[in-house]
Amino acid sequence: SFKYLLDMKVKSLSLLATADAGSKYIPILFDVLSRQTTIQNLNLHLSGFEIGIKECDALKEMLKSKNSLQYLKISDSYLTELTAESIAAGLAHNHSLKELDISRN
Repeated sequence: SFKYLLDMKVKSLSLLATADAGSKYIPILFDVLSRQTTIQNLNLHLSGFEIGIKECDALKEMLKSKNSLQYLKISDSYLTELTAESIAAGLAHNHSLKELDISRN
């Protein structure tokens, strides 16, 4: 579980996850990171995961609340029009993201 991230007192976190880690953990990760308060610089590299509507809903909520996310790479994630719309809804509330990679979807 990623709940240990809630207790971290770090200011910067770069997370590189590989698809063999399992897509089922992505919503949990997004939920925990959205509640983590000390990280000021967050970079997520999650390419290759199949990101469906459940994962996108969790990502949307994280994008709304996590204003330390600066880089998000979700290339090769099988995004659909519906999942892309969910991500866009979260991005409308995010003012910290500097780079978004959604290539090869």
